[in-house]
Amino acid sequence: MSFSSNGVSWSAAEPYGTTKSWTLADGEGFRTAYVKYQDAAGNWTNEPISRGIVVDKTAPSRPTGVAASPSGNNRVNVSWTASTDATGVTGYTLYRDGQLLGTVTITGYTDQSVLPGHTYSYTVTARDAVGNVSPPSDLVTAAVPWGDSVPPTTTLALSPDPGAGWANQSVTVVLSSSDGTDGSGVRQISYSLDGWSTSNTYTQPFSVGEGVTTVSYRAEDNAGNLETSNTSPAIRVDLQPPSGTVAINGGATLTNSFGVSLSLSAEDTGSGVTHMRFSSDGSSWTTAESFAGSRSWTLPAGDGSHSVHLQLRDAAGNWSAGSISSAIVVDATPPTTPTGVTATSPDGVSVSVGWQASSDATGVTGYRVYRGGALLGESTSTGYTDNDVSSGNSYSYTVRSVDSAGNLSLPSVSAAIALATDAPVLDLAMTGNLVDPLPGETVRLQVTYRNNSATDAVDVTISCPLPDATTYVDGSATAGGVFDAGSGVVRWALSSVPVGATGHFYFEVTVD
Repeated sequence: MSFSSNGVSWSAAEPYGTTKSWTLADGEGFRTAYVKYQDAAGNWTNEPISRGIVVDKTAPSRPTGVAASPSGNNRVNVSWTASTDATGVTGYTLYRDGQLLGTVTITGYTDQSVLPGHTYSYTVTARDAVGNVSPPSDLVTAAVPWGDSVPPTTTLALSPDPGAGWANQSVTVVLSSSDGTDGSGVRQISYSLDGWSTSNTYTQPFSVGEGVTTVSYRAEDNAGNLETSNTSPAIRVDLQPPSGTVAINGGATLTNSFGVSLSLSAEDTGSGVTHMRFSSDGSSWTTAESFAGSRSWTLPAGDGSHSVHLQLRDAAGNWSAGSISSAIVVDATPPTTPTGVTATSPDGVSVSVGWQASSDATGVTGYRVYRGGALLGESTSTGYTDNDVSSGNSYSYTVRSVDSAGNLSLPSVSAAIALATDAPVLDLAMTGNLVDPLPGETVRLQVTYRNNSATDAVDVTISCPLPDATTYVDGSATAGGVFDAGSGVVRWALSSVPVGATGHFYFEVTVD
């Protein structure tokens, strides 16, 4: 067989085949291919067989006037001006964001696979009947609206949630927001701890610590809808335990009673002190009770040092660290009873009470003297003088010792005494001219006595001391008076002076 592009010039004969590659004549337009066949006897076909085809290697014109406009929030309409081509445009291909979107035979396309709030870019190419494709059109974009006018809703959760009370640990704040099933979606959650003076973007749960905190929060969706600010309840956190003091019996160091009074003080800078509990050993505690400034308490039995331990709890549940304590020594054992109590009256007008000292573990601080069972007085020594006695009366005395804790011993064995009846007392008077005497002058003095008692006086001694700045004149005393130069006293001795009796004595002195 042999081939030709013009029916004149033929290719060299070649063996018969059912297919053949052939190059048409250059140029576009209608082109013809010719073929003739030869049989084994050498005979060629009488007329060449021909077939024609139009050659078109020029692409259609580039689409122009491309426009893309959203329709609602779920479609974009794309349109353009028709392209031209020598053999005719058979269709158009659309690309979105560089990816094949679809093909049409008209000059418009509706993209129904868009999402609200997204922006898309489009290009268009034209193709002709032989498959030539035009260059892409200019790129156009379309922003699909959200179609969302409702702001999102944000909720706040606390862990742990102290409610209207206090937490004793940091509180974790969790914010979550929803924009509904048809919304544009939450873009951002913001919060503030100072009333929006400063703002923070919420990315994960955060903690609030010591003090009282209020969280303001809101969200914005992708359509730009901003939620009205929400405000959390006050979040109260108290991480610090309370402190305080306890004093036993007002701070005393010693007591004789196991029942004591506690004075309490407490301080808490956060939630405030609400409860207290007590212990005698710092291990076993009483049931917590409402805080008060005072409380009665019973110490363990037995003399010696005893402690009271206190723990305080605030409204957040924080207990004071360790324990607050105070100690006191208990001495409930009285001193030994005084022994050897005596009562004597050397002068007849007072009674001297004496005894042997008592002993005590914390020390004897004094003694109480009783007369006839009634308290007479106190002494820090082992003796006491009773000056409130009368002659002719009998008295009985007992003594009790007191120790540092105030314990009182048992009463001693009593000591009794009976005072003699009072001896009569004489009234004495001394007269003489001692007004402005001259030195060396001799003055005669008169001593007058009188018994105004109810009984006669017997074995009476009358003593009269010399006036100041005078010298006794030897032998001047009358009625046997005797001068004692050692004491400067003139004395007279009388066997008796009856009731109501009076008398006189004289003696002389010289003025120095």
